Amino acid sequence: MTSCYLHGINLCEHIEIDIARHRQQIVLAPSIVDPVRRANKSDSRQENFAKISHELLFSSLLEIAPSHRTSVYENGLRNLGLSKSKRRIDLNGLVHELRSFHNNFEGYCCQDRLLSSQLQPMRWVREIFARPSRAIHPICHLLLIEFLFKDIATFRDKLMGCQGAEISDKDEVISRKKSKLPFDPDRNKNKLSDVGISCRLLAQELCTSVTSIVQLRRRMGILVSERSKTITQTKRKNVHDKLRSGMSPVSVSEQENLSVSTVYRLLHESPEVEAVHKKIKGEQELDRCRKLWKHLCKKHRKEGVTKIRSLASATYHWLYRNDKAWLKEMCNQVPKKRVKPKNRVDWKKRDITLRKKLIAYVAKLTSQVNHPRISKSLMLRRIGDAMARRNVVRLPTLWKEIHNQEESVQSYQIRRLERVMATYLIDESCSLSMILRKAGIGKLDPILTLHLKKKFNFTDC
Repeated sequence: MTSCYLHGINLCEHIEIDIARHRQQIVLAPSIVDPVRRANKSDSRQENFAKISHELLFSSLLEIAPSHRTSVYENGLRNLGLSKSKRRIDLNGLVHELRSFHNNFEGYCCQDRLLSSQLQPMRWVREIFARPSRAIHPICHLLLIEFLFKDIATFRDKLMGCQGAEISDKDEVISRKKSKLPFDPDRNKNKLSDVGISCRLLAQELCTSVTSIVQLRRRMGILVSERSKTITQTKRKNVHDKLRSGMSPVSVSEQENLSVSTVYRLLHESPEVEAVHKKIKGEQELDRCRKLWKHLCKKHRKEGVTKIRSLASATYHWLYRNDKAWLKEMCNQVPKKRVKPKNRVDWKKRDITLRKKLIAYVAKLTSQVNHPRISKSLMLRRIGDAMARRNVVRLPTLWKEIHNQEESVQSYQIRRLERVMATYLIDESCSLSMILRKAGIGKLDPILTLHLKKKFNFTDC
């Protein structure tokens, strides 16, 4: 709120929130308050918003279900003519009317957030109706309530009236489903055995279906009256015989002119028929799966078990769960197909490419006057050290070029000596130690000594 509706003046900020002593309370530092500052009169829109906020805080409303609150909003929109056919809401029209009613939220500190982006203006309006359970800022609800109902009192009356209508419509459903607990036949065995209680009354008391009570009583051997017009004893016997033979309930229902649910009910009411039917169906399914797997193994014998599994995955999994030993024996008879892995790298092409890259790198180094020694490690770091060392056999041309381009230590020292002799003026007063120090050579070996005697005429080596 930015205004006080009791006094009709705007609220003033006397302290920055960053320097407030109590950031969770509206407590101001006494030294900051300016007693000379005069209050500015607020406009009517600010006063209305402050008033409706005050009314909502002290309205003592109970907790409102999101769906119930949304239905109240929808009723208010219908009264304003902002709903389409089939209970659809004209959201574009609602957004336009809201902006006109609140004058594009001028003067609100959160104007930008209320208007949202240009692609989806005022998205919060759509969220209130499309996703009622999502948390939306209370300011958004206050703005919508002010537009639809003008004040909190009217909103509260509409809320209570709609809630009373919904409760009256659901009284019967709630009374029937009151204290509904999972049905336990063992705990209610005495009530099931009492033939004085009808199946319908017992079903209502135990919160279950009449069909479940009938099936449980027939399993216990209690006689339950039949529907003589539809299912006779002869028809029941015919259904049981066909189920014992292994026929599916769908086929039995077509032949006996019964619904599939009735055939299943007759199947479950007799444990003996149900056990026989289950056993026969299992044998039939086992025979079908075995024949199919044998046929696939014979047809795709050269392609391996993996290919056969991809063609009949459901059959494989059923046999794995119910006939694992036979399946394992059949899979062992299929020869295993060993696929030679293909090389992902064309090593011949890579060998040529890396050799060209190495030649270009060495040429670039030798073009420099003061370049480092062209060693094997230096060249390998440029082209990939670990890869080249691991694949010596696959990269013969590259390694041949590495050995040809490699510079020995003696050659590197001779090159440094020649660079020093060419750079500095060496006369007879220059000693050998000074020349070696400038070249960065610490100790002479026999080959380097011989080179100095021949090329530079040093006799004191």
